[in-house]
Formats: sequence, structure tokens, C-alpha cells
Amino acid sequence: MNKNFLLCLVVVFLTGCITETEENLYQKRWAGTVSAPGQNVTLHFGFEKPFFGKLKCDVSIPQQHIFELPASECLIRGDSLYLEFSDGMTAKYKARMGNGQIPGKWIQGDHTFPLTLNKSERTLFQLYAEYALHIAEQNALNRKDVDWVKLNKMALRMTEDVTSADQLIPVLQLILQNLRDKHGFVFFNSKSMGYETDDFKNISPALRQAAYGNDKDIVSVRISDSVAYLRIPKFVDSQPGMDKKYNEEIQRQVCVLMDKNVSSWIVDLRLNYGGNMFAMLGGLNKLFGDGKIGSFTDKDGKESGGWIMKGGDFYEQQEQKTSSGIKCNARLKPGKIAILTGPVTASSGEAVAVALRGLNNSKIFGEPTKGFTSSLSGLNVGKGIVLFISTGYYSDGKGRVYNHGVTPDIPIKDGDNFNDILKDKKVTAAIKWITE
Repeated sequence: MNKNFLLCLVVVFLTGCITETEENLYQKRWAGTVSAPGQNVTLHFGFEKPFFGKLKCDVSIPQQHIFELPASECLIRGDSLYLEFSDGMTAKYKARMGNGQIPGKWIQGDHTFPLTLNKSERTLFQLYAEYALHIAEQNALNRKDVDWVKLNKMALRMTEDVTSADQLIPVLQLILQNLRDKHGFVFFNSKSMGYETDDFKNISPALRQAAYGNDKDIVSVRISDSVAYLRIPKFVDSQPGMDKKYNEEIQRQVCVLMDKNVSSWIVDLRLNYGGNMFAMLGGLNKLFGDGKIGSFTDKDGKESGGWIMKGGDFYEQQEQKTSSGIKCNARLKPGKIAILTGPVTASSGEAVAVALRGLNNSKIFGEPTKGFTSSLSGLNVGKGIVLFISTGYYSDGKGRVYNHGVTPDIPIKDGDNFNDILKDKKVTAAIKWITE
């Protein structure tokens, strides 16, 4: 018996004979464009023939935030190719494999579109990088300051040898670095990764120990008959319902002190380097009252989303972000409000500082904040990969835009004492101002 024929019999038994046409199918990814009403949508397909089992196929449609979606059916019969997707979207692809092309029809819902696939010159991870570059160029706050031609070449060159998603992270960090986006980060495998690490050299030992140690609780202390100290640290717990719990704990502590006739406040944001700004602001509803307390703005100063307090809840324009309402009936109108900031104060902590500074009766004491006064947009750029980029700045209720962090009205360097706040230089300066 012919040895080649015998070998083919063995292969058929195990996996089926692979024709030259099929072999070409597995060597590269394939791409084609559907011309739908109002837009052209590019689809990217991958095919894999395991040694055992069925043919595996997937589709990525970056414009629709679909990445490596597996086909529920993937069949080859002669030169016919049939793909069906039932999980994530309902669609079919029927085609015939030809010489270097796969002409066919894409069927989705009641619509059928011609779709011809050609071998893609991009690997899967180059596709991810290309898409990340595209959306950054379209949406990033500092997009006009970047040489996109040069950056595209650098990024795609870096992806030539990338074979896994974690190897793509440095490419996405390069995009953030070129955008000078210190607030932006890549989220992958439950980790957040910016393009540079924290620099602790300008942070006092007391502040560093408190911020990155165990001082994670909301703290409130009545300092005198009418003055209270309220510390609001970071809050990054994403478990369902925890943001509401955090909001209501701030309110509870504020209400307890208001019921004791406290009217002036020292709001300490020195340990607040991020989290859910909506829960923080909603928790301070008694200090703000109803109305506009700030906004997101674009690079040209145009408002893109107002910060509104209404009935004790925080809204971004018309979209309600908190639902705790007002948790106490205290009617004492706030007096002076001193805000304490430092080099750890960042992101949501800065948002609270900005909103409070917009009040007529407020003043900021301490050191400049970290400079993360930008709104972030999370954009899916690959399977399990989200690129967060800055797309706007913070502004206060008086329309002042904060594009380089928050600068104190009364600068005070160091002197932090979280164990005995009455010996804290920033606290004592705030008390002096409030009692003048």
C-alpha cells in the first residue's frame, strides 16, 4: 500500500485530511468589510485546527467592541465554509474558499451582506494595538499634541513579536506616555497599570504611612462647639452596594455632627487618591445643597457633563449616579469649609476638592494635588483589555477649569500628623481661618 495513502488514512481517522486550501486558512487571520447602511464595518476572523476535535473559529469586530468571539458552529465541507454565532450575537457566514480569497455572505438578523475575506497582514495583537491607537487619536484629551504617524510606527513595531495579551501592555502604556496622560491606565487581569510609578520623594513619611498603610476609614471628630474634622479617604471597593454604603456612612457621620450644631468643617482629602467620586460627593450633600457643583469640560473649556446635586443625590447631567438621598433632617446651614490637600490627593479626591472649592465659604490648605483632574473614559481595545484615557478636565461650580491639579489657597508644606490632628500644621491653620 502507498505510504502517503496510509498516512492520510491515519490523519483522516484522527483529524481528517487537511487540504492545501484549509492549510492556508489556518496560517493567517482573515479580514473583510461589510458595507452596512451608514457605516463600513470590518470583521476579523481567526481559524484554528486542533490536533484533536473540531475546527475552532472566532471573530473580532472592534467597532462593535467584540473581540475573539467564538463561533458556535465552524464547518468545512470541501471548499465550503460555514460559521454560526449564537452567543454574544446572532449571525452566520456562508462562503466558498478560493485562491487567496473567501467570498461569501454575512447574515445578521433579516439582513444579508456580501463579505469577502482576504488574508490580513496584521496579527491579532497588532489589530488590538491599531484599534487602541485609533480610539486614542479620536478621543484623548491631548490628542493634538501627539505625532500619530510616528507613534503608529513605533507601536506596531513593538507588537511584531507579541504573542499574548500581557505582552501588549507596554504598547498601550507607550500610547499613554505619548499623550502625557498620567491619570490614564490599562486594566487587565484585575490590575491597573499606568505608564509610570508613584514618586514618593515629595511625600512626608507621616503622609506616606497613613495613605498607603491602614488608615482607610472615614473619620470625624468634633474639634469645638461649632467646628468638625472629617477625613474622607480613597474608596475603590467595586462590590455591588459598597458605593451606597460608603455614601451613607459619610452622611451618617456628617449628620451626627450637624445634630450637635456643628456648622464649620475641615474636610481632609490628603489620603484620598481615588475611587468613586459620585459616592463621595453624594455623601457630602448637606454641605453642597441642591444645584450645580461642578462639571467635566473638554480641552477647549466646553462643558461635557454637569455635576448636579438634586434631592441629596448626585447626577451627571440627567443621569443619576447615586440613590441614597438625604439621610438626616439637620437644617443647619454650613459655615466655613476648609479643604486639606496634599501630593497624594488624586482623581476622585481632587474632584471633591474642586467641587468644595466652588462654594463661596471655602478655602484650600496644604500642598498641590497629584494632577489627575481629568475625566476618564474606559475603552475596550481587546479581549479583557480596557484602556482608560483622559477625555476631559474638572471644573468647579464657578466655571474655573483645573487642568493641572488643585493648588491650595494657603500653601503649607509637610507638618502632617494623623495621630494627633490638633498638632497637624494644616489642621491648625484651618482652625485659625475658620475662627477668625
